[in-house]
Amino acid sequence: MSEPECPDPGLQPEHKVIGVSVPRIEALEKVTGQARFAADLMPPGMLHGRILRSRYPHARILNLDTSRARRLAGVKAVVTWRDAPDVKIGLYTNDWRFFAKDKVHYLGDVVAAVAAVDVETAREALELIQVEYEELPALYDPLAAMEPGAILIHDDAPGNVAARNRIRKGDAEKVFVTARHVFEDTYRTQMVDHCPLETHAAVAQVDFSGKTTVWSSTQAPFNNRVTLARGLRIPMNKLRVVATHVGGAFGGKQDLMVEPSCVLLARASGRPVRIVVDREEEFMASTVRHPFILTYKTAVDSGGRILARRIRLILDFGAYNELGEGVLRYAALMAAGPYRIEHVWLDGLGVYTNRQVGGVMRGVGVPQVCFAGESQLDAIAEELGVDPLEIRRLNAFRDGDLSHNGQVLVGIGFRETLERIKSASGFRWKSGRKNHGFGIASKMYTCGAGGRHDYSSAVVRFNEDGTAVVQSGAPDVGQGARTVLAQIAAQELGLQYEDVWVDQPDTDVSPVDLFGANASRITYVAGNAVKAAAAEARKIILKAAAEKFEAYEGDLNLVQGQVFVRGRSAPLGGLKDLVSEMHRPGGRTIVTSGAYHTTGVPMDPEHGQSHAVDLYLFGAHVAEVEVDPETGKVTVLNVWAAHDVGKAINPLNVEGQIEGGVHMGLGFALTEEIVHERGRTLNPSFHDYKILTCADMPVIHPLLVEVPEPLGPYGARGVGESTNIPTAAAVANAVYQATGVRFKELPLTPERVLAGLKQKARLEGGDGER
Repeated sequence: MSEPECPDPGLQPEHKVIGVSVPRIEALEKVTGQARFAADLMPPGMLHGRILRSRYPHARILNLDTSRARRLAGVKAVVTWRDAPDVKIGLYTNDWRFFAKDKVHYLGDVVAAVAAVDVETAREALELIQVEYEELPALYDPLAAMEPGAILIHDDAPGNVAARNRIRKGDAEKVFVTARHVFEDTYRTQMVDHCPLETHAAVAQVDFSGKTTVWSSTQAPFNNRVTLARGLRIPMNKLRVVATHVGGAFGGKQDLMVEPSCVLLARASGRPVRIVVDREEEFMASTVRHPFILTYKTAVDSGGRILARRIRLILDFGAYNELGEGVLRYAALMAAGPYRIEHVWLDGLGVYTNRQVGGVMRGVGVPQVCFAGESQLDAIAEELGVDPLEIRRLNAFRDGDLSHNGQVLVGIGFRETLERIKSASGFRWKSGRKNHGFGIASKMYTCGAGGRHDYSSAVVRFNEDGTAVVQSGAPDVGQGARTVLAQIAAQELGLQYEDVWVDQPDTDVSPVDLFGANASRITYVAGNAVKAAAAEARKIILKAAAEKFEAYEGDLNLVQGQVFVRGRSAPLGGLKDLVSEMHRPGGRTIVTSGAYHTTGVPMDPEHGQSHAVDLYLFGAHVAEVEVDPETGKVTVLNVWAAHDVGKAINPLNVEGQIEGGVHMGLGFALTEEIVHERGRTLNPSFHDYKILTCADMPVIHPLLVEVPEPLGPYGARGVGESTNIPTAAAVANAVYQATGVRFKELPLTPERVLAGLKQKARLEGGDGER
């Protein structure tokens, strides 16, 4: 084969799949109602399961009698701790059991489960289970839980502290002694629920060989398999987890709320068992966003430059650590904000209480620290007479700066997001209209597991007709992951988007994806794995094309489903025809694999300095609000949301993520809160727990900033979680501009805002203490 002269690649058509708003890969299934969710599955002989949970937030179990339930007609199985291995488990701390044995630690603890021929019989059976408790003193406040002499919720956690995190950069205390301006404030955030429209659901089946299959509404199938295997002592070759379509997750479907009970009931009955949680149980027993108590002490110079920050975070972990330690780590990494600060000291504590277990929720602890840090920065700007947007631009991270944990920041577009949002929103510090205001807030976040090694793997398989199938363990929970992975594979392979299919995860056949749909990691981590697998397939195809067309392999290209040689505008042949010939009669099957590993390592326990994450995300939101002084109601008119996405693989999908994130952030800001009394949820329904409807939503302006990420596939970054992070802080800052009242606790309900307005009026009238 002779080597051709240097050709002109511009003669060939452009192959562009990346950056195009192609239709979602699963769209037709969903809009036609054909998509099957876990609650839709009904294998032959299936039983209906229900779970009995604790009656008290903290108690000893003295006696557990299930005999009456077992005798009820239609009941096929009843299981308790006696039917499960006596082992404690946990992702960070082995502090909980699938079934409570000696003690219950909150009202969601599982005491027993039943399987019956219908849901009504299963519910009746739960009422027949007799449990004798010895009620114990309970703790509902993390500050009280840390008091000397407080009861221990877990005997091996002195002071009820489950986890600690710290950052030490510079010497903040020394700066505070000499700084001209020092501000110190304490903020509080509330407990909120993920509120997926689809509640937790799963189906389990054990076949005659002992193989257990679980179909689950999960966002972390491989993590779930590991935990189930450990907790139930099942070899992984005997345990299969299949991810169904998911009707919303937002972090809440990483936990095993129903799967262990499903498996044990299926094993005991010899029949498939399905458990679908009702809304009340979802509110009372699912994991939640951690409530925070946050104290910020910040030193600045007269121009607004931040000199030092000392931060104390107290997280209410609830009854178990579960994913709390990871939330604490994320909050610590991002707590000081996206700003150049030479001196940062942080201490974070995760504390056990007898309340609902905190899990991960969109943003993993960062919406809470963003609300506190950005509220205080706004207050500092007001005190100094500095424009709030300018104080952020003054302190903004730049390329080459060190993050607060000591990493060099490369290829960041934070300042570009500030410029973009200023021009798009027309941000005005002082609105000039009564009861009207603009607020701004900035954020930083990360892609991939923070402080942990993360990886994903993928397989690309070509069919005989030249179409391709991608297998990935990364689940699509409604965020469009399968579509993005298909676009990445199509771009790398030179195929049309429609010629690539992405399977849903099945742990028996899908390659491993370590952490699933969380940490905004799929585009970055799983996307790079798919790109690597596709690149291997591309090499094989180009080598075969070189042989077939007697061309130099290095000059061949795959564009729009055709094989081109550089310098020629006409294709040599079709990619599908080539692959078909490789299969038949050539007998050459194209199956390739690829993987991607991040380089994150644990944070140093003493000072937190380490390469904890591979890359950071930056952005800013501006909110425009009006406040009714008679009722305290906050109406959000507009939200501008600028995010550096690196490269938008699917721009429409990214805009949808931004709009959904803003919706969730507005609920956190204004209406959502799980209300507890002595550990019991008082508002376990959508009637009393207020999520915003379409009628409540403002106009949202997604602003995509594209500063290419060096590590991302085609320059892309993840975006899903970070889109809700700055919203609450921006709204709170806008409410201050509209009212002159600085609120340090969420949510900003009409009652809370009206009380603040009345307090302000009393102070201004001289009737209250200043």
